[in-house]
Amino acid sequence: MRLYYSRKEYRLILYTILFILLVLYYLSPEQLSRPWILTAFVLFSIFALIRYLMHVKEKKSTYSYLNHIVIFFLLSFVVTLQFPLDYVLGNTDLDYSFYFYSSKTITKSIYFSFLTLCSFLLGTTYWKEISISSNRYSKEIKTKPFLYLSLICWFLFAFTINEDFLDNGHGIVAPNGFSISMYGFYIRFAMIYIGLSVYNAKLKRNSSFLKSLSPIFVLSILISAYMFLSAHNRLFMLTVCVPLLFAFIIIKKWTISLGQLIFMLFAAAVFMTFFKMYDLQTLGNEISLNVEDVSSLNRLKSYSPFTSELAASIFSHTVLFDMWYNGTFLYGQTIIMGLLKVFPGVVPMLFAVLNLDYMYTQSASFATQQVGVGYGIGSTAQADLLISVGLIMSVIGFGFLGKFCKKCNQIFVLERVSPILYVVSFSLATQIMFLPRAVFSDVISIIIFNYLVTKYYLRFIGG
Repeated sequence: MRLYYSRKEYRLILYTILFILLVLYYLSPEQLSRPWILTAFVLFSIFALIRYLMHVKEKKSTYSYLNHIVIFFLLSFVVTLQFPLDYVLGNTDLDYSFYFYSSKTITKSIYFSFLTLCSFLLGTTYWKEISISSNRYSKEIKTKPFLYLSLICWFLFAFTINEDFLDNGHGIVAPNGFSISMYGFYIRFAMIYIGLSVYNAKLKRNSSFLKSLSPIFVLSILISAYMFLSAHNRLFMLTVCVPLLFAFIIIKKWTISLGQLIFMLFAAAVFMTFFKMYDLQTLGNEISLNVEDVSSLNRLKSYSPFTSELAASIFSHTVLFDMWYNGTFLYGQTIIMGLLKVFPGVVPMLFAVLNLDYMYTQSASFATQQVGVGYGIGSTAQADLLISVGLIMSVIGFGFLGKFCKKCNQIFVLERVSPILYVVSFSLATQIMFLPRAVFSDVISIIIFNYLVTKYYLRFIGG
C-alpha cells in the first residue's frame, strides 16, 4: 500500500471524508451522543493525517510551523473541540452543562466545527507558488510616510488613553474612544510599514532585524504591549506582538520546528492562563500562587487545563449554533460590517443617522442577549459566519479562508514576494491569534483597507 499519493488523489480522499461528515451532520441525533462524536473525531483524525502527509511531500526548507495556518487551526480546535474531546475520552470531572448550551443541538454543532475545520485544511491544498521572477516590484520602497503616520497615531493614543483603564481596568473601565480609534489607525499603518520594510529587507538581503525596522517603532510596539498587559487586555497586546514576531522570523529566516512550536504554545498557554486570573503585578512579584484557588475552577479539570480558558469559548459557539438552528439569521451581517469598517467612521455615523444600536453589530452581542447575562460571552469565527451566511456557505467560506492563509504563508516559504502580499499577510497576522474566538468583520476591514492603501501608494510612487 502506497503512503504517498499525488495531490489530486489526496484531495479526492479529503473531499470524500468531507462529504461523509456532511451526511453524518444531517443524520446526527438532536441529543448529546458519545458514539456520534467519536465517529467524527476518527474521520477528522484521518483527514488531518492525510493533510499532514501532503505537507510533508511539499515541505520547503525555510518552512516555519509558526504561521497563519497552524495558529488558526490549533486555536480553532481548542476553542470548539477540546471539551468535546474531553467528553469522548471519558473525562467525568468536567461539568459540561457549563459549556454546552443545548443538549439538543450540541452534537450537530460539533459536526459543524469538524466540517469547517476540514474545509479550512482542504482549502490550504489549493495554492500556486509565486516565482520571484513574476514579481514586478524590484526596487526599494519608501516606508517613512507610514512610519510617521503610525507614530503620530501611536502618540495620540498613548497620551489620551485613560489611566484608570490601564490600571487593570479591562472589562471594568471603558477605554477612551478617541485613543482606541487612534490605536486602530496605528495598527493599520503599522502593518503597512512592517510589510514594506520586510520587503525592502528581503530585496537587499538584509538579515538585521533592527536595521530593517525603526527602533522607535519597535519600542512603540513593546510599550503598547506593556500598557495592555497592565490593563489586563490580551487582545490588543497580541494585535501588535504577533506581526512583530512574524517579521523577526522572516527577516532572520528562523525555521521553527513542530516540537519548538508545541513548546512555545504550551509556555504561552501557561502564561495566559495565570494572566487571566491574576494581574500583571501579581505575575511579576508573587513567588507562589494559590493552586487550590486555581484548581477550583471547573474548566481546569480538563485533560488540557492550560488551554481550558480558551476552550470555554465553546459556550458562545454552541449558543450561536443553537440560535441559527432554531431560525436566527443575520443576512450576511459580519461581511457587511467588515466592508463598512474599511472606511473609518462610517459605521458609527450610519448607525447614528438610522438611529440603530451600534452594540448589535456583532454576533457576540446577539449571543450575550440570548443568554441574558450582564457580561459579553464572545463569539467564534465558525459560529459568526454560520449565523451570517448559513451552513453550506460557511463550509465553503472556510475553504476560501484556508486558501487565503496558504497564500499568506508564502512569506515564510519564498525568498521574496510582492510588497502587497507582505502587507496583507501582516494585516492578517494582527487578527489570527484571536479570530478563532472572534468575528470576521475586523479581519475583513483591516485587510481590505491596507490592500487598497498599499496598492494606490505603490501606484502613486511608481512602484
